[in-house]
Amino acid sequence: MIKRIETGISGLDELIQGGFPESSVIYIAGDAGTGKTTLGMQFLFHGAKKGEKGLYVTGISEAITNIKKFMSNYSFYDEKYIEDGTINFWDLATVITPDFPERGLKNIDAITRDVKPKRVIIDPLPESYLFNSVLDYRRFLYKLFGILKNLDTCVVAIGEKRNTLGIESYMTDGAIQLSLKPLENPLMYRNLVQIKKMRGTNHTKEILAMEITEDGLKIFRVGRVL
Repeated sequence: MIKRIETGISGLDELIQGGFPESSVIYIAGDAGTGKTTLGMQFLFHGAKKGEKGLYVTGISEAITNIKKFMSNYSFYDEKYIEDGTINFWDLATVITPDFPERGLKNIDAITRDVKPKRVIIDPLPESYLFNSVLDYRRFLYKLFGILKNLDTCVVAIGEKRNTLGIESYMTDGAIQLSLKPLENPLMYRNLVQIKKMRGTNHTKEILAMEITEDGLKIFRVGRVL
């Protein structure tokens, strides 16, 4: 029996047999504005409310202060979990130097061992252009995911890509794609989600509707939405 980590995202856990597999890496892909960061933060805060420590690793994307500011609008956000150290933040950009790959891995290993998180968010994953070759990038991901899974963490790795069909989705245990679809009115869009892969899990591959509300993400079936 595979142990599960509840995501806390309305409508998602029942689609994946109760949650993400324990000690797994789940890749989230999608355009800007599709809810990737919200998904990650909602996942962290749900764990915090259950007494599980969390680590949010941000890359060369957005300052931690900005992330906190905009996430604080959601009802799931509670500053007390940051103040008491249940949720921790670390900026990966501080180690983006010429010796980044190896130095970055050592730093992630050290901070993860220190914090001992049950849940880790990487938002976003370092892009492949930071590496000398695709092979170097693949080796980095292999070592990174190995470090985190060996420390018994469930990792949500967020990619700045439109779809999940890259190297990352092949090297992770799960892959979820978030997207926006224009409706008949060209000025209106619908948020969509598709679980493309979840190892050890019986799950739907339907494209489902999603709403971003003040309580966070909510996923629901509305028949065939495409």
